[in-house]
Amino acid sequence: MKFTEAIKTCYSKSFTCSGRASRSEYWYFGLFLFLVPVLFYAIVAFLIFITKDQYGRPNDNLVGIWTFLIMMFFLMSLPAIFCCHIRRLHKTSGLKRNREGEGVRAAIWCETVFLKTFTADSFSHGLVS
Repeated sequence: MKFTEAIKTCYSKSFTCSGRASRSEYWYFGLFLFLVPVLFYAIVAFLIFITKDQYGRPNDNLVGIWTFLIMMFFLMSLPAIFCCHIRRLHKTSGLKRNREGEGVRAAIWCETVFLKTFTADSFSHGLVS
């Protein structure tokens, strides 16, 4: 499966947890989810660099708009992310014992801890008001 096919498949199956996700589909989608914020932040850094005011401060509206856009991207991608993980974990069920439920719970727990950690960290350092 190619990179663009994997992204299309994951978003088209955003609410489908049945079936199996191939290894390439899973990892290409993960790579896409890594590259999008990197691209967003590179654009934001460039725009902040070229749109400073006369005192050298960045444009707060610009930063707020781009932060909102990246947050909306991830909120809209959450169903695709969860369903892609679940469909990939269908491959981990063993012959002697079905471990599918354990893997799904572990993936959701890890993602929840990850999101809560970064959200709590952002609030505690005053990055999000």
